[in-house]
Amino acid sequence: TVVVVDGELKVHVPIVGRSVERVIVSDLRAYIADEVSSIPDLAR
Repeated sequence: TVVVVDGELKVHVPIVGRSVERVIVSDLRAYIADEVSSIPDLAR
């Protein structure tokens, strides 16, 4: 089973925007991985 999540995130804050984007995406990836692993049919 392949699970694909695609999207775009833009934080429009000078200087820190890119850093905030990276943190949000990193946390979102971890959250999605935890959620997928809790679904019996999708757990590896």
